[in-house]
This record gives sequence, structure tokens and C-alpha cells, in this order.
Amino acid sequence: MITVIVVSISFILAFSAIQLGVEYMGLTRSDETITFDIPEGTTRETAADLLYQKGIIGNPSFFKTVMKISGKTDVVAGSITLSPNMTYPSIISALVRSRRVYETVTVTFTEGMSLYKAAKLLEEKQVCAASDFIAAFNENSGFDFEKDLDTTPQTLYKMEGFLFPDTYEFYVQDDPANVVTKIKTNFESKMGVEVMKLVEQSGLSLYEVITLASIVQAEGDTETNMKLISSVFLNRLSDPSTYPHLESDSTYFYVTNTIASALGNNSVSSYESLYNTYTCFGLPIGPIGNPGMQAILAVLEPETTDYYFFVTDSVTGEYYYASTYEQHKINCEKAGY
Repeated sequence: MITVIVVSISFILAFSAIQLGVEYMGLTRSDETITFDIPEGTTRETAADLLYQKGIIGNPSFFKTVMKISGKTDVVAGSITLSPNMTYPSIISALVRSRRVYETVTVTFTEGMSLYKAAKLLEEKQVCAASDFIAAFNENSGFDFEKDLDTTPQTLYKMEGFLFPDTYEFYVQDDPANVVTKIKTNFESKMGVEVMKLVEQSGLSLYEVITLASIVQAEGDTETNMKLISSVFLNRLSDPSTYPHLESDSTYFYVTNTIASALGNNSVSSYESLYNTYTCFGLPIGPIGNPGMQAILAVLEPETTDYYFFVTDSVTGEYYYASTYEQHKINCEKAGY
């Protein structure tokens, strides 16, 4: 019995030693290169956890022990490129080696901001050139939500509407592809499983939801008004024979302001029938800005009303809703029109 126990313990110890040896040498691990940033104030312990999260090492506790024994504990902040198949000594040497610390900048995209203005803001903040960002953002990046977007070649910007309004931190003079990945990752995360279920239940495609949400974002000021405005547009979309046009001022301004700024005034006429909902039928050809979650949920969970019209008082900001054109005319007088 003692012999069996001794042999078993010896076998376990030997097996564990072999596993640690394989881990120490980086054997059987991937040779891919992984670039990431080490924040200021990173310690031996937090560095090991970060390396484990990035898939560089498989045993953070063992790595902490090895690094402690090595006597090298001062981790240097900045960008670093490592491979999982590197040995522990090589990784440790890289961690304590002086490297360039990349400057970062905070950029806030507000609800309803157009892709054009967002790109200009990135350029102002010296993240990347506006034209390079727009080109990269409109390319397919392999995200699930990009698979079935019903865009057409006539759409001004294919991915308008899918830049989720938020505050981001970017590297100065970064590769546009990295910027795009961060933004699209945030969009996919914010939409999530539950929101995508609501999209499926809405009877609208994701592209239609974002398109309508971009209009609701531009027209509404509060969650309550967004839900009511959403009901107006959805009611009109449900009765196209009576209400063939959504008649949203914000779509007209997208043509005369955003498209005119991006492409010049000579291009306005060619987009008029595609985006201006006083002339195009139903939804415009694509979003007119980038809506926030409040506007998206207003489309997915609107108020149930019989409204087909609304008008805003330009002085007080009060919204008036109506079921008939006669009521709407009275509301327009109240609103000062």
C-alpha cells in the first residue's frame, strides 16, 4: 500500500513537473503575435492576470512565482507584442524592457451624431484621418451584426447608424482598423442578446430598426417623446396607402447639411429622393445618424397610439400629437406655425 501511494505521488509530481515545464517553455502553445497595452501601475501580480486574459500564459500563479524568483518585478507600461509560445524568461524580459508609451485621447460621440461628423472629430483629436476612418468603418469587419444588413450601393455610408454613441479612448495616430474594431465591438456588446431578440420580434430588420431609430433620435428629446414619435412613424409605415411619406424634417436636414458637407452641394439632388422622407416612400435608404439605446428601444418598444402627426413648439419645445390632419393643423397653430 505504501509503495502504491509513493508511486502515485511520484507520478503526480512528475506529471505536474512536466506540465509546468511545458508551460515554462511555451511548448505546444500558439505562435501568433498578440499586441496589447500594459497600463501604468501594473504590478507583477496584475501583469500575470493580464497575460492570462490575453492568452499569453496558461498558469498565472506559476508565472508570478517564476517572476518573483527572477528578481525582475518592475513592469514597464506601454504597448507590447508577445506570443504564447515564448518562454517565461523571454516574456519577463519583455515586460521589464523600456518601450514606447503611446499617447491616448478620449473621444465622445454624442447621440445622433452623423458618421461624417464622427470622422471629423477623430481627425481633430488626431486619432486618424477622417477619410481613412470612413473607408475602414464602411468595410465588413466580420462582426455578426454586419452579415444581413440590407444596404444598397446608393447608400451614402453603408455603416451609418452603427457607431454607438459613447465615450471611447483611442491611441493618437492609430490604425483606422483598430479604431473601427473598438467601436463595432462596443455596438455589438451594447445591442446584446436581449435587444436582438426585440429586433427579431419587431418585424423589422436590424437595418430598418437603426434607420428608424436614427430619425427618432433626431426628432425626440426625451424617452417619452421618442416612444410617441416612434409610434407616429410606425403607424404611418403600417398604412402606406394613406401615409406614403414619413415627413420627417430631420431627413431633409441630413440631405441639405450632412450630405452637402460631405460631398458638396452638387450632390444633394441625387440623394434627395433617397433620404428626404417628404419625397421618398417609407423609410429612407439608410440611417441619418447614429442613435443611442434610448432611441433604439423607442422603436422596439414604442407607445401604442393612434397618432399619425406631431409638431414641436420652436419656442417652448413642447410636443403636440394628433390622430387626424385636422387636429394636426390646430396643433401647428398652437406651436406657432
